[in-house]
Amino acid sequence: MGLRLRELRKDAGLTGRELAAATGWHFTRVSKLEHGVQAPSNEDIRLWCEACSAEEQIADLIAQARTVESMYMEFKHLGDTGHALWDLAVRQGKAEQEGAARLASAVAGHTETYVRSRAMSGIKLASLTMTVGDPQEAVIGAQALKDARSLRSRRAADDLRDLARRATVFERIDEVDELRHDIRNVLAAS
Repeated sequence: MGLRLRELRKDAGLTGRELAAATGWHFTRVSKLEHGVQAPSNEDIRLWCEACSAEEQIADLIAQARTVESMYMEFKHLGDTGHALWDLAVRQGKAEQEGAARLASAVAGHTETYVRSRAMSGIKLASLTMTVGDPQEAVIGAQALKDARSLRSRRAADDLRDLARRATVFERIDEVDELRHDIRNVLAAS
């Protein structure tokens, strides 16, 4: 979505600041929309297209935005149910595969726009894998750590501490020990 918006702006010969001035936005909003940090509302799309003299694109872009939103909701659902299944898997030894599959799908589906959701599901997936799977595979938590570096979330910090605690059992495995070290660094920086 952001790429299409950027193409429209460039095709119109506008800089980001010029587009911001034409729409009445702060100039950083243009960048956030183009880089997928913020999802555009229907009104944002309408204003953008009008400022770029591309009114004929409004309907198509709104439809694309709805598709993106629908995909987000699907991946959010997978993450939410994966988190619920995590409890069953870790506490009762049930539904490990289903929980891991849902969390992995949520991680794979979330884009940079939804980095918090991706990080939270990734941390839970690594924790689940560390607990009931192969601890060496739990180093998938490294991507979640990269995502978590930008978060200021007590829940994320708590989940990272839980992952580090679960990894303690396997600290003799080099990859797991490195993951624990990286978790400490992320928590110290937040």
